[in-house]
Amino acid sequence: MLGGGLHQYGFTVFFLPVTQDLGLTRAATSLAFSLARAEGSLAAPIVGYFIDRFGPKPIMLTAALMAGIGYILFSCVNSYTTFLIVYLGVISIAFTAGFVHAPTVIANSWFIRLRARAMTVVSAARWAARSSHPFWRWL
Repeated sequence: MLGGGLHQYGFTVFFLPVTQDLGLTRAATSLAFSLARAEGSLAAPIVGYFIDRFGPKPIMLTAALMAGIGYILFSCVNSYTTFLIVYLGVISIAFTAGFVHAPTVIANSWFIRLRARAMTVVSAARWAARSSHPFWRWL
């Protein structure tokens, strides 16, 4: 839930500071956040291969580490190019792999008899992450 809350819905917390600090237009900043959503569909076959090969647990651990490193690097961003590299190349890929695809595989693999219910809970957790948005804004 934290991953979904911070990445999928928490980007609005970063929108104005990134726009102001880098001197970007709102369109340029919006493009980066839109490309982050499109990146998830492009990375899915590669992430799926790695999940099949290594399993979801190492992917989730690696993705959590990458996301943390990505947000540390995010504090050092000083141009639009570095913003795109860090946000799309590190943070977005990490969250897509570790907090979207891997949990879906885990729920789908662990629960055979109640698979539909497990998938519903995983999907609902992503939507429930919207409620964490005020917390990120408060920080």
